[in-house]
Amino acid sequence: MKKLFNILLAVMLTIVCAFSLTACAVDDDDTTNKTGLIISKNNKGEFVVRDFVYVDNYLDNGTLDIGAILEEKGISSAKISAGAFDGDDKIKTLIVSDKIVEIEQGAFRNMKSLETLEIPFVGKNAKADAKYDQTLETEGKATDKARTFSHFFGTTEYEKGRKMNNGFGDVYVPYTLKNVIVNATSNVDYTVAGKKEGYAIGYEAFKDARILQSITLKGNNLKEIGKDAFSGCTELKSLTLPSTIVTVYDNAFSGCTKLTDVTVLGTNVTLKNNVFSGCTAMNKINSGVNLTIDLANFVKIGEGAFDFDRQVEFNVRNSGTFDLDNIFGTTTYKTILG
Repeated sequence: MKKLFNILLAVMLTIVCAFSLTACAVDDDDTTNKTGLIISKNNKGEFVVRDFVYVDNYLDNGTLDIGAILEEKGISSAKISAGAFDGDDKIKTLIVSDKIVEIEQGAFRNMKSLETLEIPFVGKNAKADAKYDQTLETEGKATDKARTFSHFFGTTEYEKGRKMNNGFGDVYVPYTLKNVIVNATSNVDYTVAGKKEGYAIGYEAFKDARILQSITLKGNNLKEIGKDAFSGCTELKSLTLPSTIVTVYDNAFSGCTKLTDVTVLGTNVTLKNNVFSGCTAMNKINSGVNLTIDLANFVKIGEGAFDFDRQVEFNVRNSGTFDLDNIFGTTTYKTILG
């Protein structure tokens, strides 16, 4: 009798648990068929994106906009769990809005068709990234995998994944992924000592991400680019620094050997040392004219920032009081009128 009672009790507990989980879920069968996203609450009452179930004819040209779905459901913030999109072969463009406050390790692992990824921050969350006003290499900068592009992907090799290692171990990124957009809006911030400052892409955030051909930086809160943030991105061909950028730290784009032209929209930008060193294909910076560098938008430029290791002579506009020998290093130049 006691044994029968225990069995009945176990069955009842199972049923109760099942109903509890269902109650926490945001998607019922009908809603799931509309969105494909499986969203539920964790034990802290936080919404979590746990899975994506493809429904025929749901994805518009392969694009999934998570923020739009959260908006539709009236959810102001959510997290993305580990493996939420594991193995997906349908999504080509994934838009992660600033309603997402945290992305767990490997959330996008083993994705097979992903071409474009838009993110509001790099790594686990905004506060895990670089401290605003980076001064010392060891002070507040990204130093581990949870603060880098590697954090999003898995460590298991798979057929359509390409191995990447930016110093924090091997991860496998979809071969198809060519474009990354960092959209740091005013909802994304790093608060220092209780003061809301701005967002900075951290130390080595995208280092040696050789798969990426296009990196778009935007958002009204992106203030800084950390040391070595994009160094070794050898497939990157062009770059625009948005008007919000105030500081670009050492070696940020060094060794981007296919980078040909850079546009700087800010008007008081500081470049630290060796920012574009070794960019052997560099053709122009802030100019519509080939082999021309316009310095009008910069207030400070560090040593070797434009040492491209390229054996051609660059024209320099608006040289002002800059020490050009210090800036250009081994790269030859001549000054022309602004």
